[in-house]
Amino acid sequence: MKCKYCDKRIKPGQPVCPFCGKAQDGAQQVSLGAVSAGSKKKKLTKKQLWTRIGIIAGAVVAALAITVITVISTLLSNVRRGSDIGGSGSLNIDPTIDYGTDVTNIALFGLDSRKDDDVGRSDSMIILSIDRKHDQIKMTSLARDSFVAVEGHGYTKLTHAWAYGKAKLAVKTLNQNFGMNITDYVYVNFYEFVELIDYIGGVDIELTASELKIVNNYYAPELNQLGIKCPPVAGTGLQRLTGAQALAYSRNRYSDSDVGRGDRQKKVLQAAYEQVKQVSPLKLPGLVSKVLGMCHTNLSNSEILEMGYWALSKQPTFAPFNLPTNACKPQGGIYGKYGWVYRYDLDIATQELHNFIYEEQLPVKTNTARPAMPTVTKAPTTGTTAAPTTGSTATKPTETLPTESLPTGSLPTGSLDP
Repeated sequence: MKCKYCDKRIKPGQPVCPFCGKAQDGAQQVSLGAVSAGSKKKKLTKKQLWTRIGIIAGAVVAALAITVITVISTLLSNVRRGSDIGGSGSLNIDPTIDYGTDVTNIALFGLDSRKDDDVGRSDSMIILSIDRKHDQIKMTSLARDSFVAVEGHGYTKLTHAWAYGKAKLAVKTLNQNFGMNITDYVYVNFYEFVELIDYIGGVDIELTASELKIVNNYYAPELNQLGIKCPPVAGTGLQRLTGAQALAYSRNRYSDSDVGRGDRQKKVLQAAYEQVKQVSPLKLPGLVSKVLGMCHTNLSNSEILEMGYWALSKQPTFAPFNLPTNACKPQGGIYGKYGWVYRYDLDIATQELHNFIYEEQLPVKTNTARPAMPTVTKAPTTGTTAAPTTGSTATKPTETLPTESLPTGSLPTGSLDP
């Protein structure tokens, strides 16, 4: 059908031409503006408007959530998973003791390997306790030379457990000797530690004259020979340490003792935590990616995310602890064929550890699976020394630095610090 006036094609039966506005077949003439207005959609009600806004906002939130999940999943995919630790039944956990759900214990190991592998001794051993009841992160350092029972190998140094059986045997040894319920672990090696500290810009540490001497004269040259660039630290007092210098500092046990080294390791971890809080937001994604990429763990993605959220929301404080304490009646010295070891009452140590972690008197059973400590008839050649408390200045003579006494080939060779 065509308009009778402008000859434009219009719909059949249309009373008014939408082009010229002329009425067709006696219909009332209207303006083109009125025709245009009539063709527009009806105005939305308030309810319809808010419904549409809600749909659009929901779509935006969903898109952001998908983006965040994708980014987090990508970062978490960098975590190196361990699968050889097995179930709790193979880890010497006593099911008759209820530890509750307020505390999660994780074994942290620093390995003396320098390549991207898990071969070597666990030079650093810390039980990290996530205490949700008191909003604390508790760190218990265990002396690497602790004289403990290692399944299948009798009594030996705690540091050897990892070398004999990696994560599974190391975690099992902690549970067996200290009545723990640990099923999870994290470990890093030397190169990863150095790279991480350098990435956050170093850490601020107070150095004593003795610590400075050992770092610059003993550990720095060793690290440089291994290809880890470690310039000498400038002086005593508060110093900004590079990754290599922080490694040298945290591995020093010659200024005082193995227990003193545990203190230094916790100071470095705390200093790193404080430094991370000052990192630029633009640098945080890269930092998270780097940290997760260095993690070797059996923790699941959901467990990592839950602990991360808890730490961000609760801003927990740090609480340090060392074993052995003086209450454990420690004796340090050469002990027969075992070399330089810390011998102390493991039952008392277990009770001390549990009191610190759980802050209440829990029943601690003597582990019957742990054999009796062997006795050496010949007196230790270096005498005995009590474990210094935190901040103690007690020292062991440098002429009696400990050395390993293991069967040749029984452990990985090339250790920087026996």
